[in-house]
Amino acid sequence: MAPTSAAAHAASDASATSSAQPAPSALDAAEPAPVDVCAEAERAPKLPRPTDPRDLLFHVSRARAIPAEFPVSATSIWSPCSQVGAPPRRSDDLVCVPASYSHLNREALRAAAFESDAPANFSRTHDALPVGRDGKIGFKAMLDDAAAAGHTLRLRSGFRAYTMQSATFSGWVAAELAQGRTREYALRKVDASSARAGHSEHQLGTTADLVFARPNGAFYTGWTQETYAESPAMAWVAANAHRFGLVMSYDKDHEGASEYVWEPWHYRFVGAEAADLMKRCGWSTEQYLELRYGEDTTPRAEHASRSLVPSVTPTYTEKSR
Repeated sequence: MAPTSAAAHAASDASATSSAQPAPSALDAAEPAPVDVCAEAERAPKLPRPTDPRDLLFHVSRARAIPAEFPVSATSIWSPCSQVGAPPRRSDDLVCVPASYSHLNREALRAAAFESDAPANFSRTHDALPVGRDGKIGFKAMLDDAAAAGHTLRLRSGFRAYTMQSATFSGWVAAELAQGRTREYALRKVDASSARAGHSEHQLGTTADLVFARPNGAFYTGWTQETYAESPAMAWVAANAHRFGLVMSYDKDHEGASEYVWEPWHYRFVGAEAADLMKRCGWSTEQYLELRYGEDTTPRAEHASRSLVPSVTPTYTEKSR
C-alpha cells in the first residue's frame, strides 16, 4: 500500500479535531448586547419624591416649591457672607465661599455642594473622563480643575433665602413696570427668566451662577447667553461639569421642559453619578427628576404662562433665577 501523503494526514487530523470540538454556533459567538443605561433608567421603578430639601435630588421647579423656612427663617433678610465678619460655617450647613472662589466675596453654598468626596466606586464618567479632582467633587474641585486648564472662574449668586428671592423677583417686575409695561406683561416676562420665592434652586444652597475672566483678566458679568456659550471657560465647564456632580439646570434644548429660558451660567450640584447619567442621556434636570419620581399628586403652584417669553435675549444682572 502506498504511504499516506502529508496532506491526507493533515485532513485526517483536522477531521478528528472538528469532530472532537464542534464549531461554535452563531449565538455562542455573538457578543452580549451593550447595556442601554438610559433605557434602564427609564424603566426603573419610580422612587418616592423627597420631602427634605437637603436631599441633593429634591425636585424644585416652577410648580414645586421648597419650604419657605428652609434653611433659614422665611423672614430672614440675611445676606450671606458679607465682606467682613462672616463666619466660615453656619449651623444650617451653609459655608461661606472663600474669596478665591467667590466673585464678590459674599457667596454661600451648602457644604456638600462646595466640596464632597468623590464616589469610591465611580472613577470614570461615561465618556471616560476622570471623576473629580484629587478625590473631590463639587464647585471647588471644578474651579480648581478649570484653573489648571487655564480658565479663571468664580461663583456668583449662590444661596438665596426665601425673602431674598422674593426681593429678586419683585425687582425684575419693578424694572419692567418702570419701562411702561403692564403688570400682566411684566409678570409673564419675568416668570420666564426668574423663579418666584420658594421655587428657586438657589434656595437649596446647592446652586450657583458662574462668571469667567476675559483674556485681559477682567470678569465678564453681563449675563448674555451668547457670550457665555462662546467663552472658552464656559465651554470647558459645559464639557466637564458632570465630572464634578454639576449640571446646567436650564439648557438651550429643554426650555419647554424647564419652562425657563436658557441660562448657561446656572449650575446645580446633584452628585457625580446623577450628573453623569443626565449628561450621557441628554436629560435636563427637570426631565431627569420627572423620570426618577414619576407622577406627583402634590398640589402644584400655578404661575403665569410662558406665552410672553421675550423674543430679545435679556441682559441679566446679579438678580437671576
